[in-house]
Amino acid sequence: MFPKLLIVTKLFKPLIEVTRTKTLHEKEAPRSPLAYFAFHSLLQFTMVETIATAVQDVFPGTRSHKHLVVVGLCSIGFLLGLSMCFDGGFYMFVLFDNYSATWSLMILSILEVLLIAYVYGYDKFKENLAEMMGPNHWFFNYYWSITWRIISPIALTVVLFFTWIQYAPVKVGDYLFPSEIEGLGWCMAFISILLVPIFSVYQIYKAKKESKPLVSLWQVQDSFYDHARESSSIEFSRDAAVKKLEESYDNPAFDGGALSQSKLAHSYGSVSEDAVTRK
Repeated sequence: MFPKLLIVTKLFKPLIEVTRTKTLHEKEAPRSPLAYFAFHSLLQFTMVETIATAVQDVFPGTRSHKHLVVVGLCSIGFLLGLSMCFDGGFYMFVLFDNYSATWSLMILSILEVLLIAYVYGYDKFKENLAEMMGPNHWFFNYYWSITWRIISPIALTVVLFFTWIQYAPVKVGDYLFPSEIEGLGWCMAFISILLVPIFSVYQIYKAKKESKPLVSLWQVQDSFYDHARESSSIEFSRDAAVKKLEESYDNPAFDGGALSQSKLAHSYGSVSEDAVTRK
């Protein structure tokens, strides 16, 4: 965000008129640097929170030091972004903007949707969501099923297909990026995709080394069961306490008091009538 702010503060209007990168910054970006700063601040909060949550999940010891994790991530991002603030930094920014989160992100999204919906299983995933957030209405069950199994894969595939069809070398005005720089952009895009098969092969090797069946790779991890057992124990303790209260001593004077009083009044009335008759 900081390199973008520096670029926009100095060169925003000329760059909007000169560059034709077909990005958000050309047609839809606000003209005021203050508005631009506010817009990217919203994105910054989301990105930092996402990475911080992932770090805390992988390293549970950092959960008690979240402020240090956030400061560290922001500092690393700031230092990495300084390269875009020097001469030629805008060209690097355009290269990142065109290759970092375009078709590679869509491929990862397609793989994620297909793996969850068809490999792990939508029904299992629905049960996991119900355990975390409670049961959904039947309408949403059908809606999410159609969306994840059919609509999302098809829509992402169509967008990816047209992205490849409309591909063109990166240009800034009349300046065409050299082929070496284009190759750097392609390498940056492929790195995020190559991590998927690399870690897949590693997990398969790890499973075979530990004599685990391959089917265990697309099942719920043991850590999830630990959380489920903990949640179940809490629910069991609460249900046991409620059941104990329900099965407590039943005081007949409280619960059946009205019935006892009516019987007593009826008996007293019968005795009174007998006494009057005798007189």
